[in-house]
Amino acid sequence: MSFPKLVSAVAKLLGKKSPNDVPHRIYGTVVTQARKSAFYKDYNIPDTVMGRYDMLALHVFLLNYHLKSTSSNDSNDSIELSQSVFDVFLTDLERGLRELGFADASVYKRKKRLARSYYALIEEFDPPLTDLDAKTLALAVANRYFDKLNKKQAAVAGSKLADYMLSVVSSLSQQPLKAIMSGKLDWPQLAGEKS
Repeated sequence: MSFPKLVSAVAKLLGKKSPNDVPHRIYGTVVTQARKSAFYKDYNIPDTVMGRYDMLALHVFLLNYHLKSTSSNDSNDSIELSQSVFDVFLTDLERGLRELGFADASVYKRKKRLARSYYALIEEFDPPLTDLDAKTLALAVANRYFDKLNKKQAAVAGSKLADYMLSVVSSLSQQPLKAIMSGKLDWPQLAGEKS
């Protein structure tokens, strides 16, 4: 028996998910996309711990927005995948906080604060995305991510990131749900990114 098969068999016996299961694979694509240097070079996102968290949370949101919008009454599979990816995200947040050196008591409080920030993001971005309202979305994005820039710079940066978000929604809607449910997810290119 090969080592990966042995790990998978032991994980099943212990009731734990294999690290190669669909939510982990999908979350891996989220992390890869959120870490693209174009966000920090061309989109005015600060290359800081919080800036990177913001991009990670944004991509988890965009994926979950898509999965929830594609769920049907007869199948909750996409909702379950959405929740599973979110659970992996929370586990990753906790691991990251520990790696940054936060103590146990502090990890829980910070994780809770970051989760609240994620839920606020849903309230801010869900309505304009649902209405495909680029102007309102750009304003919400500018207020959330670019409040330290002057008004004109914030408007330009907000519009650019909002356009990217709308391109993600469009791109995900064109991908077969069956492929996503099997762990295959393709994110669109960022403006200015080389292929």
